[in-house]
Amino acid sequence: MLISILLLISQGRHLFFTQERAGFNGKKFKIYKFRTLKEEGIRNKNLPIARNIEGKETKLGKYLRDSKIDELPQLINVLKGEMSLVGPRPLPVNDIEHTEWLDHYDEEKREIYLDWLKNRTTVPQGLTGKWQISNRPDSDLDNWVTCDNWYLEHRNLFVDLVILIKTPLKIFFPF
Repeated sequence: MLISILLLISQGRHLFFTQERAGFNGKKFKIYKFRTLKEEGIRNKNLPIARNIEGKETKLGKYLRDSKIDELPQLINVLKGEMSLVGPRPLPVNDIEHTEWLDHYDEEKREIYLDWLKNRTTVPQGLTGKWQISNRPDSDLDNWVTCDNWYLEHRNLFVDLVILIKTPLKIFFPF
């Protein structure tokens, strides 16, 4: 409630950002997040994964993103059965259907990334996952692919519980 009030006071309009994402078995759904970007930063909701949002965030938005609080509305997606608590992060549908953003990678990397895009939707997509609790820079696609592939190979109740326990620790102690 507090975040909603702060967003209304600071931005005076839409509280949520929605975007079409690819879920389990590629089923499309609208993901919810608190709105964190200035109006000019959200014109194209289908930007590729590696987009640069630097300077497009509002002051409150930067805090919400850094603290991961902007992800909380995705609990609605979990309750609706569109997402799981743990799993690979759901990607924008555009990133999966249109892979031109991979063209600047060499052939070997491109094949690895295409396999990753295909395999990651074979399990429910999650609010948190191995990638979110790793010490990675957000721009490190290789680490993201490695974490998702590790999760796909090792996924079980114990792994999910460990990730769920580590997630709040990562948020409050991000080192």
